Amino acid sequence: MNIREVAITTKMSEQAIRRAIKLGNLKSTKLAMNDTQTKYDITEEAVKEWRSNSGNHNMREDGRRKLTMYASNSELEKVKALLIKNNLQQVADLIKLANNHSQNKAE
Repeated sequence: MNIREVAITTKMSEQAIRRAIKLGNLKSTKLAMNDTQTKYDITEEAVKEWRSNSGNHNMREDGRRKLTMYASNSELEKVKALLIKNNLQQVADLIKLANNHSQNKAE
């Protein structure tokens, strides 16, 4: 795969892919096209390894981004109630607290 194909596959910018290559985080082979142009060849295995080792935990396994919501417990309950009211119980069940500190804070 080339940089553009990796960007499309990972839903990231070409600049982010180039940065990962430059930093040595994404393994690639540099191919000389002519005296002034180069091309990078990146294997699917290298992309998978890079994605699994990267610190981007905001992506789901299917490639969609996770949503981070900052809310008090009362606000969170209102959101859950609204989801349930609109027949989205499964979505409401997926809402998790990021840490236990918010449970102990005053509203």
